[in-house]
Amino acid sequence: IQLTGDVTGTALFDGSANVSLTTVVGDDSHNHSTSTITGLDAALATYATLASPSLTGTPTAPTAATGTNTTQLATTAFVNSEIANDAPTKTGGGASGTWAISISGNAATASSATYATSAGSAPASDVYAWAKASTKPSYTYSEVGAAASSHTHSPSQVGLGNVSNAAQVTTTYNSSLNSDSRNSRGVTRLYRRDGDSDYSVQTYWTGSYWHLDGYSGDTYHAGVQVAYADNAGYASSAGSAPANGGTSSYVTINYNNNSASTYQMLWGSGNGVYGTAEIYCNPSTDYLYAGSFYCSNWHRSTGSTGWYNESYGGGIYMIDTTWVRVYNSKAFYVANQIAATGNITAYYSDIRFKTKTGKIENALDKVEKLEGFYYVENELAKSLGYNN
Repeated sequence: IQLTGDVTGTALFDGSANVSLTTVVGDDSHNHSTSTITGLDAALATYATLASPSLTGTPTAPTAATGTNTTQLATTAFVNSEIANDAPTKTGGGASGTWAISISGNAATASSATYATSAGSAPASDVYAWAKASTKPSYTYSEVGAAASSHTHSPSQVGLGNVSNAAQVTTTYNSSLNSDSRNSRGVTRLYRRDGDSDYSVQTYWTGSYWHLDGYSGDTYHAGVQVAYADNAGYASSAGSAPANGGTSSYVTINYNNNSASTYQMLWGSGNGVYGTAEIYCNPSTDYLYAGSFYCSNWHRSTGSTGWYNESYGGGIYMIDTTWVRVYNSKAFYVANQIAATGNITAYYSDIRFKTKTGKIENALDKVEKLEGFYYVENELAKSLGYNN
């Protein structure tokens, strides 16, 4: 008997008695993945990783001795011992920090104090002389670090944002509204910033909406215009807009624009104005462009015009009251039949277009020599759309 493979060995066996087989096991080293070992992945999942572990519960660690300065973990016990060890004494050179102080009896004066969380009472003898004086001293704005009573602010300091050239905004009280208890100073007029106090902007209630108007004194002067807006949303309702730079009731429309450029068309629907990128015009050529035109009535043209295909140079048109013509000598192709109630004239075979120059001798003999035949369309005819 001979064994081969991972286990080898040889023994002679003749059947007369049992024999022992000495074997040698080969190199049986091998690897297994963690998933092939029952319960190993689940057990490893309960342990934290070495790199950036995320611990839960209340983990513990050895507490280092006070004064230790290494990269080992610091427990709460170590932190408390370090705080106690480094705390300054309440007297002497190390007395810094905030401490609760209990004072009984009279306290001397303090050259500087931040605040006291609790104070009882002090005898009059310990109160400063200026506090007991019947007439208190006065101080200037600069002595107490305050701004002067008359001063200016930049636009951004008063909430006006980046207002260009608005050095100062002044307001006044409208004497004509004194009887209105809702009126207060600074809300009824805006004066011109150039110092001319005769001109102002005042609010006006029309009964439906607020209106801004310019006044000279209390006399109407001009309407109010907004020159430029960085960003505007929309107006839910608008009456009229003044012309650009003017005071008329409506926007001026230029009817004489002959610019050789394309302009998008605008369409009104209800209270809205809409534009579409597929419909535009060129004022210089009077061309109107669109992806397609659809109408439920005639497409009409006047003069010696009609329909023209710009890509291929052909079209259909009329130049008189008799004939509909094909433009640019193009052939007219029909994939179906052509019907006519009158004559069909090909080239000038019509007798009306001919002048006789002589008779055909023996015409019948020539006709008898003509050969007739049956036919079907060939491949060329099929490629042109003829299919019998």
